[in-house]
Amino acid sequence: MARIAKRTLKNGSQSFTAEVRLRGFPHTSKTFRTVSEAQKWAKLTEASMLSGSFNATSRSTQIKFKDAVALFRKSSSLKKSWLRSKNNMRMLSFWEKELGDYKLQAISTSLIFQLREKLLSEVTFRKIPRSQATCNRYLSGLSVIFQCCVEEWGWLERNPVRNLRRLKENPGRSRVLNQEEQNRLLEACSNDQDLEDLVKMGLLTGARRGELQGLMWEDIDFNEKMLCFRDTKNGDNRWIPLTDESFKILNKRYEKSDRNPYNWVFPSSNPLKPQDFHRRFKKALNQANLIDFRFHDLRHCAGSILAESGISDLLIGEILGHKSLEMVKRYSHVRPKNLKESMRFLDSNLS
Repeated sequence: MARIAKRTLKNGSQSFTAEVRLRGFPHTSKTFRTVSEAQKWAKLTEASMLSGSFNATSRSTQIKFKDAVALFRKSSSLKKSWLRSKNNMRMLSFWEKELGDYKLQAISTSLIFQLREKLLSEVTFRKIPRSQATCNRYLSGLSVIFQCCVEEWGWLERNPVRNLRRLKENPGRSRVLNQEEQNRLLEACSNDQDLEDLVKMGLLTGARRGELQGLMWEDIDFNEKMLCFRDTKNGDNRWIPLTDESFKILNKRYEKSDRNPYNWVFPSSNPLKPQDFHRRFKKALNQANLIDFRFHDLRHCAGSILAESGISDLLIGEILGHKSLEMVKRYSHVRPKNLKESMRFLDSNLS
């Protein structure tokens, strides 16, 4: 007996899983993009079972995890997946090393649990234990591969990672600069014009270091005073308005630029790459005597300033590029006055 199950994916598209259950044969299923394909496969499978030509050891049961990874790496439809970024490819390499020779059908939730424990027990290259948040990112990366096996290629019926409960994570960092610390940092950057511009842009836009370093002149609309960060961490393009100060910084750089072939806003000696400010920023932090501070914390500074100004969580999320409002809630503690004012409406209800 065949059954077609309809499912709506996160991106709004639909998939159809055909299931064939016939006495004397193993439960067989496969997922398709259209209902007609699912119905056709179900009829052919059921017919082959009744005729005696059905092969229970189909190709999909023989596919190994490394085959799925290889297909994922070259799949053009998945190029914008967050897992394809250079920094996240190490996660894929870990799972390929540990699970590469396993057949997809043989990878169970319990096996994944054991490998998660291995991740937790290891230390990173910085000689510190791997955090639970990092382990969750590794699991999310593995889940991407298995979900492709379910939704894209129809090799599996279920994603075994989804049965594993995620580890509890510590609250996100909320390190921000006070006015005196900010002045010290800008003073330390004052002898390096490029670094000073980058730090100011970080405070004025809340953008990530990689987003700012990768800016090109074509990403800036000087007429409309808009700035676009392309292929961000979330895989989307993000447009934000330029403030008067950020407009002045970029306009000044544009007037002094030599219109390098690749049009980097922060060009380096290598025309193929923009400048990398990692070491120079670290040196500036030492000169400013700032402890436990990273470039990414400039993003928290911008978020806190927006929250103090009464900007809504929704707008802060759009400016900073957060897909979830949970990420924005870390700034809630900086607006007690707004909350106090809002709570007065409850008093008025009884008056």
